[in-house]
Amino acid sequence: MGLFGKKETCCICNQNEGAKKISTGMICNNCLKKVELFIGVFELKNKTYEDILQAIQANERNSELENKFKTTNKVDKYLEIDENNKLWYAPCFTNVFFTFEEIVSFELLENGNTISKGGIGGALAGGALFGDAGAVVGAAVGKRKIKQEITQYLIKIITRNRNCPEVYINFLTTGKLMSDSIVFKSRAGIAQQVLTMLTLMMDGQNKTISENRFSAADEIMKYKKLLDDGILTQEEFEEKKKQLLER
Repeated sequence: MGLFGKKETCCICNQNEGAKKISTGMICNNCLKKVELFIGVFELKNKTYEDILQAIQANERNSELENKFKTTNKVDKYLEIDENNKLWYAPCFTNVFFTFEEIVSFELLENGNTISKGGIGGALAGGALFGDAGAVVGAAVGKRKIKQEITQYLIKIITRNRNCPEVYINFLTTGKLMSDSIVFKSRAGIAQQVLTMLTLMMDGQNKTISENRFSAADEIMKYKKLLDDGILTQEEFEEKKKQLLER
């Protein structure tokens, strides 16, 4: 507040009356709307003029991606994909839109433990691309021998987007579930679908998902048969598999 009770002008647009304090001045409600997707109200007091400008630029880019986005594939309420423009977002977590290239890695967490994970340069650890359905089958599909209480079940995605570096897809938002319950098994199945799509998006950074959905898995299966028939050595098989997953 300035002299005689007059409020400060917004340091961003230099037009409107400031409504919220930031570390280097005040920000108006109009500019606040442009940054709220990336900066929380309680974070504002620690943000500088430069931080606000960066968030406004990120918001403008996000609006451009949102306008381009047309859903071609989705997994329930958790993940939507635009295969043509190679974009995706997780509506259950945020309205920030990402490119395929922005995915760095991902992991499925259950009660604080990593069940399976994937990232650039490799297949899903603990699982394999599987046959006709193109599904990712791993430890999460699970031969559970012990009934247990599940209090956390989510996928954590690391991105290259500096304004939203982590995305969480939470499949357990209403308390706890038992591992042998129908509801949990249903959520686990949906989680597997999300893992599959994330794997295919990373594989499709230079191609569309529809072009790549089965190719790597099919080729690996062929080389596996050659290995089983004794035509390829284990070393040759591993090399071929690595080439297919990295291409």
